[in-house]
Amino acid sequence: MTGNAAAQVENYQFNGTTIEGASDDGSLSEIRVWVENGTFGYEGLENAATTATVELQAVYNGSTHTIASTTREDISGQSQHDLAFERLEGDVLAHPDLSASKFESGTDGETVTTDDVDLQLTVTVTTTTDATVSGSVASNLTVVMTNTESTASGGGSTGGSVRSYETIAQSDDGWQTLKADFGEVTHFKIELDPDHYEDGVPEGNNGTEWPDNPDEYFQEVIVDHGADGPTDEYRFGFHGPGGLGSTDNTEGYIRANYGTDDSPDRKDFGENEDIEGFTASESDDKLTYTFTVDWTTLGVDGDLAAPGKPGEVYLEAFGGDGGEGRMGSTGTVYYNVK
Repeated sequence: MTGNAAAQVENYQFNGTTIEGASDDGSLSEIRVWVENGTFGYEGLENAATTATVELQAVYNGSTHTIASTTREDISGQSQHDLAFERLEGDVLAHPDLSASKFESGTDGETVTTDDVDLQLTVTVTTTTDATVSGSVASNLTVVMTNTESTASGGGSTGGSVRSYETIAQSDDGWQTLKADFGEVTHFKIELDPDHYEDGVPEGNNGTEWPDNPDEYFQEVIVDHGADGPTDEYRFGFHGPGGLGSTDNTEGYIRANYGTDDSPDRKDFGENEDIEGFTASESDDKLTYTFTVDWTTLGVDGDLAAPGKPGEVYLEAFGGDGGEGRMGSTGTVYYNVK
């Protein structure tokens, strides 16, 4: 590597450098931050580049922890610029030295401001000789958390988001737990307990880790938007690399029911079909699935109309991995959105 070799993040937009949140007990579950519209470049390499990894990092008390990353393996040459990288999103509380209590407010009406955490973007370029060159940019993060009166509803956020999840339902065997943070933008989360997966697999199954079928697995939140009885108006899901039906979608999808419970008429929309108001993500260990729904913009080319924030819902978490694996459900529960 020459003395003039350099890699740098060129363009980026941090969302969440100031995050304001509120909850009726001052508590929070996650602090989501993201960066988008990013590009990077490199120059002065002795050998051609082969890969570049961009990491979104939380920096606290001298310790740096990566909370999201992406890698491009389609780069080459000794100098390139304006290379785009995909949106990165992560939870600041994934940093091992940080906990929710650092940011929480314990007294009604109290506001706690925390500003000693930094966000950092680091790009590392690797060449054909396995030599590396890196560059970073950083921005300060400010979190403002308010404990509202106990009768007040949950608050929102500016930029990033503070999420305070409520446990909605759990499967009888404890394998699946469904959580939600309701608002105009609602966040659903399905958490899987790997120990209960092992306990519940069929007799004779040699695979004891989820997913036993690495291609044909899925997790979804089933939502009946209203109080007219449980149906499956919306299924917000995440599917493995085998693809969901005709969508060939390997990640997020919506399955909308245009019919009734007795006579369903379902249509699938994959995230790669430019769904508005919906994203889905899977954790690296495949044990947490997060779905974000913006009820005010939800739609696909006019086929799926935005219903607005629900006042009452029926909810269920449902998923499985087929083959020698297992299926599971929390069962359907009624929830009155505060």
